[in-house]
Amino acid sequence: MWEEIDEWLHEHYAVHGASQHRQASGGGCIHQAWTIGKEDRRFFLKTGGCEQSSVYRAEADGLNQLRAALKHS
Repeated sequence: MWEEIDEWLHEHYAVHGASQHRQASGGGCIHQAWTIGKEDRRFFLKTGGCEQSSVYRAEADGLNQLRAALKHS
């Protein structure tokens, strides 16, 4: 799993080896949550089964809407 995450982060954000610097984070009782990356570039990541992919997509859409709203405020 971590290798695929590193590949995705490298492709989309030009970040190398972020998962080598990971720490478990609080994120609820259903999913595991992680903070990965170094001090200059950190990411929050939730992991769980593929059956939860629609939940992850909905959360990502909501976070993107919040980001857009903050840019325009």
